[in-house]
Amino acid sequence: MSCPAVIDVYAATGPVVAEVVTPGPPGPVGSRWLVGSAVPTSGVGAVGDFYLRANGDVYGPKATGGWGSVQFALSGPPGATGAAGPAGAAGAAATVSVGSVVTGAAGSSASVSNAGTSSAAILNFSIPRGDTGNTGPTGTAGAPGAAATIGIGSVTTGAAGSSASVSNAGTSSAAVFNFTIPRGDTGATGATGPQGPAGAAGSNGTAATVAVGTVTTSAPGSSAAVTNTGSSSAAVLAFTIPRGDAGAAGANGTNGTNGTAATVAVGTVTTGAAGSSASVSNGGSSSAAVFNFTIPRGDTGAAGATGATGATGPAGPVAGSSGQLVYNNGGSAAGATVGGGLSFSGGVLGADTICLTAAEYAALSSPVSGKLYLIRREYTSPPESLLPAIYAGYKNGSQVFYNDSGDAGKFWKSRASAADNAWNSVTWAPSLDLFCAVAGSGTGNRVMTSPDGINWTARASAADNNWRSVTWAPSLSLFCAVANSGTGNRVMTSPDGINWTARTSAADNDWRSVAWAPSLSLFCAVGITGTGNRVMTSPDGINWTIRTSAADNLWYSVIWAPSLSLFCAVAITGSGNRVMTSPDGINWTTRTSAANNAWFSVTWAPSLSLFCAVAYSGTGNRVMTSPDGINWTTRTSAADNDWYNVTWAPSLSLFCAVAFTGSGNRVMTSPDGINWTIRTSAADNGWYSVTWASSLNLFCAVSQSGFGNCVMTSSAFL
Repeated sequence: MSCPAVIDVYAATGPVVAEVVTPGPPGPVGSRWLVGSAVPTSGVGAVGDFYLRANGDVYGPKATGGWGSVQFALSGPPGATGAAGPAGAAGAAATVSVGSVVTGAAGSSASVSNAGTSSAAILNFSIPRGDTGNTGPTGTAGAPGAAATIGIGSVTTGAAGSSASVSNAGTSSAAVFNFTIPRGDTGATGATGPQGPAGAAGSNGTAATVAVGTVTTSAPGSSAAVTNTGSSSAAVLAFTIPRGDAGAAGANGTNGTNGTAATVAVGTVTTGAAGSSASVSNGGSSSAAVFNFTIPRGDTGAAGATGATGATGPAGPVAGSSGQLVYNNGGSAAGATVGGGLSFSGGVLGADTICLTAAEYAALSSPVSGKLYLIRREYTSPPESLLPAIYAGYKNGSQVFYNDSGDAGKFWKSRASAADNAWNSVTWAPSLDLFCAVAGSGTGNRVMTSPDGINWTARASAADNNWRSVTWAPSLSLFCAVANSGTGNRVMTSPDGINWTARTSAADNDWRSVAWAPSLSLFCAVGITGTGNRVMTSPDGINWTIRTSAADNLWYSVIWAPSLSLFCAVAITGSGNRVMTSPDGINWTTRTSAANNAWFSVTWAPSLSLFCAVAYSGTGNRVMTSPDGINWTTRTSAADNDWYNVTWAPSLSLFCAVAFTGSGNRVMTSPDGINWTIRTSAADNGWYSVTWASSLNLFCAVSQSGFGNCVMTSSAFL
C-alpha cells in the first residue's frame, strides 16, 4: 500500500515555499533537521545536520567548526500588493476540501499537507499566528484560477554529508519537485537473512589422487606440518612430525643376582649356495647360546673323466594308485599311502612325516623337532602340474632336499628390519653379495644392509635426509642414493653400504629415483619439484649437472634399458604425457602414456625387450608395457591396489610388483607383463620397493610401515 504525499508549506509574508516528501522504507541514519527560535550554538546538533530557525533562516550542513552563517531564508520582506490577474480558463473539475486548520505559535512555520490526492485534495493547514499588519485596500475579486497541481519528480540519494535540496522541474501552477537527500551514516549490521535454496548439483569432477610423500621427524617441541608438493588434483602430502620430548630418567634398578654359567652348543649346520656369505646366528639365548652355522658350498670342481657304462638297471617305477607315493621296492616299483609306514634311507614315511603345501609350511611359526616335512605341489594346470609332486623336504629347520625353483615370488616370509624406519628403496650389489636399503626416517640409521635379506644391520647415513632411492653402479663399485630433503646435500655415495659421504646435489629438488646406465657410465635422477630442471646426471655420483626435463610432471621413477640405450621415466601427473625418454640423460622427449594413471615405478626386462610400469590409480589398468618406451599398452592388473614398485627377475623370467595397499594381496607376479597373478604378502605393510638377488634366487621387499617386520623375502628355497 502506497503512502499519500505530504506537502509542507512554509509561509511568512512573502512567497510560499513547498516541500513534498514521499515516505519510503527506513534508510540508514542520515543528516537531521533541527528546529529552534534562537541562533544555533556549536553544542547543538551533529556534523552534517541542518537547522531551521523560527524566522525562516536555514543553517547547515553543520561543519566541524560549527554552524557558520545563514545559508538562505525561507521568507522575505512583505511585498507590495499585486495587480489583479487576468481571468483564468476554467480548470478541470477538481475537488479541494479543507481538512484541519491548526493555529501555530507566533513565529512558527506555516504548513499545508494534502491528506487526499492531487485531484481530490484534503488540505490540512497549520497557520502560525502572525503580527498584526496594516489594513490593506480591498482588491478586486479575480476570476477563479486553474487548479494548481503538485507532483514528485526524481528522488536522488546524495553523498553522505552533502546538502539536501529540492528543485521544481515543472511550473508554478504544475509543480514537479525533484529531491536530493544526502545518504546518512551507515547503520548497524542487520540480522542474517535466511539461507537461500541449495544450488543445482555440479557435474562430477575428475577423481583426485592423494599420495604420501615424505615423512620427516622434526625436533621435539617444533610444529607438525603437512605440505602438498603435488597439485590440487594430484596431491603428494609431505608430513613433518615432531619427535616427542625425552622422558625423565627412571630410577636405578636393584642389582640382580649372579647369573648361572653360560653354555654354548652347536645347533644346525647348513650348506649355503656357492658364492654366498657364511653366517652364524644364535638360536638360543645370551646365556644358553645355540649357534646355527651357514657355510657356503665351494665352487663346482672340474668334471671328472667319463666312467664306464654301468649295467642295465631295473625297470622304472610305475604309477601308483590315487593318494599313494611311488617308491623303489627292491628293484620293483611299488606304491604306498603317505603316512602308512613306508621306509626310506634316513627315516620312515609314517608317523614322523607331515605333508604340507609350501604356503602351509611357510606359515608354521615353530616346526616340530624331529618331524620330516614334505612339501607337495598344489597346482593342477601345466606347466606347473608337470613338475615333481613332492619337491622339497625339511627337518629340524634344515632343508633335506629340493628339486624345483618355481616358487620364488609366490610365498613370502616376514623378516626383522634393523630398525622400524620408513624404508623407501632397496637394491642388490652382486659383487658385494649385499642388499642395501635407505629410509626417510630414523636418527643416524637411515641405511641398513644384509647379505641374505634376513639378517640386517643398521648403518649411519651421511645425513638424516629423506632418502627416496638407492642404486648400485657395478663399474664404479658404488652405491648412490638421492633424497627429497636436505640443503645442498641430497645425494650420498658409498663403496660398501657402510661408509657414506654426502654429495652436493645439482639443485635442492624433491629427488625421487636414481638409475645407473653402464654403457654411458652415468647416474640419472628424476624429481617431482623444480621448474624445467627435474633431471640431474653425474658420471661419478659426486659431480652433478641439472638437465631440462621434457615437462614439469611429478617424475617418480627412472630406469635404463641397455639394449635400447635408453632412459625411461614415468610420472603421476600430466595430461597424456606421463612418460619421457632420453638416449643420454640430457635430451628428453615426452611420450604418450597408455592412460593418465599415477605411474609410480618402471622397470626393464632384457629377455622380453619390454618396459613395464605400475600405478596407484586407474580401474583394472594399473599396468602398462612398451617394447620401446614410445608405444604403451595398458594391461589388466591383478588388483586395484596402490602398486608402488616393480622389478624383473632374469633367472625366473618374472616380473614382481609390491603394493602400499590391499588385504593380504600386496604382491603380484607376471611372466610377460600381461598376465598377472595375485600373491599373498607376508604382512599388510606399506610395501614401497622390491629387488631381485640373482645369486640368492631371492626377492627382497621393504616397507614404510610395520613393527619388527619391515622386510619380506621370497625364494626358490623356503
